[in-house]
Amino acid sequence: MASPPKGSRALFTLRWHRDRTFEVIVDGAAKCIRVTEVLPNVPAHSAMDRAYRQFLQEFVSDELPEHRRIDPRKALPRCVNRHGTLSVALQVRDGDYAYAMRKLLAVVDETYQLFLTLNDYSDYMVRNLGANPDWGK
Repeated sequence: MASPPKGSRALFTLRWHRDRTFEVIVDGAAKCIRVTEVLPNVPAHSAMDRAYRQFLQEFVSDELPEHRRIDPRKALPRCVNRHGTLSVALQVRDGDYAYAMRKLLAVVDETYQLFLTLNDYSDYMVRNLGANPDWGK
């Protein structure tokens, strides 16, 4: 993905985890790519909100293997909680929107594949994401 024209904004819609609809916003003026409504019904400043923010920061850690890591010279992850809904964004630092898009989609995927399962948010997944309540039993 080439760098968008300055001041431009593009919106993409995709169907993904459990047939949910996600919006991906590429904002050239803000130099940011954002996926909205990644985790619904997460109260601001709750334990889950804090854990997810920590999870995001781990992506810039040297502790992660290079293929999973986000190079902080290229992009920085951030999280926004609006009215109890968590969105995830990457601030594009070097103009490489293709890199940022790949990493952002990987972060969202790991949210569902790792964050929610490894931290045992199974009740949350059943109530908010349509997970099967008998899964994993």
